[in-house]
Amino acid sequence: MSPAFLLVLLAAAASETADAAVLTFNGYGAVHTGMNRAALDQAGLEVVDYIPPKGVPGGCIETPLRANRAILVMWEDGVVTRVTSRDPATRTRSGVAVGDSEAKVRAVYGNRLSVEPNKYRYEENWRDLTLFSSDGNHAMVFQTDGERVVEIHAGQREAAQYVEGCG
Repeated sequence: MSPAFLLVLLAAAASETADAAVLTFNGYGAVHTGMNRAALDQAGLEVVDYIPPKGVPGGCIETPLRANRAILVMWEDGVVTRVTSRDPATRTRSGVAVGDSEAKVRAVYGNRLSVEPNKYRYEENWRDLTLFSSDGNHAMVFQTDGERVVEIHAGQREAAQYVEGCG
């Protein structure tokens, strides 16, 4: 193999690896909204402490990924509905990550954002900047402390906007 061909292969592999850590409206890497536990296992992913709540209507829990505990998977009735990133290395397709400035989020997404004071920390100037998918079925919520992104929720429209984890 020529050195140029090897460089192309390495670049492609790096691109695939980088893309696997991208947060989208539908999830994170191979974790997508609508997946059940069996599908997650088939994808070779593990979550920590997955114990479905019994007897709870809409049984909802959040569990971290074993490979990256700064990524939380929300399950409702055994199906992934949201992914939360607290990981500065995980970016959206547009390049926004935890730790980035609120100004960057506003510059990247502009008037597509809906901006609301955070329900509990509004007095401290925390805000929720919400971006809806073009079909309106999914959302990303960039929670900021007024200056920097603290966490990003992505998933089904309603679940992405939950304020208190599972509700």
